[in-house]
Amino acid sequence: MIRALSGWLTVATELAETSDPRLKRGIWRGTLEAIIGAVPYVCLYFILLDIFSNSVATPRLIGLLVGMFAALAIQVWLGVGAMIDVMTSAYGLFGTARLRVADHIRRLPMGWFSKQRSGALLGVLTSQLDMVAEFWSHFISQLNSGVTIPLTVGLFLMFVDRRLGLADRGHRAGGNQRPAPEAR
Repeated sequence: MIRALSGWLTVATELAETSDPRLKRGIWRGTLEAIIGAVPYVCLYFILLDIFSNSVATPRLIGLLVGMFAALAIQVWLGVGAMIDVMTSAYGLFGTARLRVADHIRRLPMGWFSKQRSGALLGVLTSQLDMVAEFWSHFISQLNSGVTIPLTVGLFLMFVDRRLGLADRGHRAGGNQRPAPEAR
């Protein structure tokens, strides 16, 4: 996952021939947001543990509930910051890449343009770059969160009980597939 994410970052910086520190900061914020997203599950685990062992203490319960809401507030704060950082840096990087492509086309020999429709070609190239920027700026955040959340929950399940963690890993790897029911 880290290698894939690094490759995606390299693509953006190579296309724009520049880097934007907001991109890495946004990815780190998104990772922290995804890790914090597992905190309510941990709090819920301890609440249920207290309930099933008949040892519910009001101060502990209130503390765990406050922890859940605090984690939610921190998750929202980090998520908004991450989204702003990733989106603005991605659009900035791909805007620079679009300008580079347009400048390169402008420098092509004039005879080349007599054979080609330069306006249509430039429109296609810039719209394709715009589509890549849209995909890239949304995908990088989703990929980051989509991998971090299950890993964090899986690690917590390993902490609770190794068998739970292994069952979670097996389930996510496709081990829960059942054969199709036979037709009657």
